[in-house]
Amino acid sequence: MESPIAQAAEGTHPGAALNVLLSAHFADRTLELPMLPTFATQVVALCSDPSSDARSLANLLQRDPSLAAHVLAIANSAAMGANEPIVSLQQAVARMGVRRLANIALSIAVKTKVFRPGKHVERVQKLWSHCSLTGALAREIARSRRRNVESAFLCGLLHEVGAPVVLQAIDELQPKSGVEFSWPEMESAIEHFHCEVGERLVRAWSLPEWTHAATRHHHHPEAATEFSDEVYTTRLADRLARHSRAEDDLDGLDPILGALGIYEDDFEALKAQIDTIKAAAEALS
Repeated sequence: MESPIAQAAEGTHPGAALNVLLSAHFADRTLELPMLPTFATQVVALCSDPSSDARSLANLLQRDPSLAAHVLAIANSAAMGANEPIVSLQQAVARMGVRRLANIALSIAVKTKVFRPGKHVERVQKLWSHCSLTGALAREIARSRRRNVESAFLCGLLHEVGAPVVLQAIDELQPKSGVEFSWPEMESAIEHFHCEVGERLVRAWSLPEWTHAATRHHHHPEAATEFSDEVYTTRLADRLARHSRAEDDLDGLDPILGALGIYEDDFEALKAQIDTIKAAAEALS
């Protein structure tokens, strides 16, 4: 399949002028992509270490007081099922698990570093809310299938991480172009480039291989040559999140449900949980 960047250079998509500018922008290998704060990359490394424990993660989070306070606030939220107050990071990690709390910390870092509102507050907030809900839904899909819930969450959370990067690039390029791009052209460009840019971003962050596949193939999971389970889970979560906003009628889901081995009764049970799952997502929004 030809790269979207190559297709854009041929002018085969709506808003071809914008796509040509973006193709050159993202083809530049010296391009400075937004990087995660040092603590976030350390969190990822810590969670990849089988010897890591609650104390190690708590000590790492304590180096950033603002982050520590935010993590504790989320850990104590009703959406996280906190029945008794959690008063320390070590207690939070012990109760919620290293991987889950690490994903919360990583979520905060991604929101702060990548999903920055700029002059598109409403659009970026909508993107972040969608990604948070997709992550929460992906976790529940994985839980119902007895798969790794935290890896599913991370794939869902990051699946459209390229979109705000494309939007920021458009803002940078528009004054230089001498052309006022319309919102439909901008939306088309975001849709066109965000998968490829998202994959490049998570690779730059040295995140696990399955996040690469989810960001690259979540619109076309059949194209994934590996980690297809994570990709199909992300695709289903993405469509359910859009359905919750009346943006998807869920037609044509049979291939996705079949690939995941989800039966109709189980799927209806999952849909019935969407409002509850939203509460968990809002804790990160």
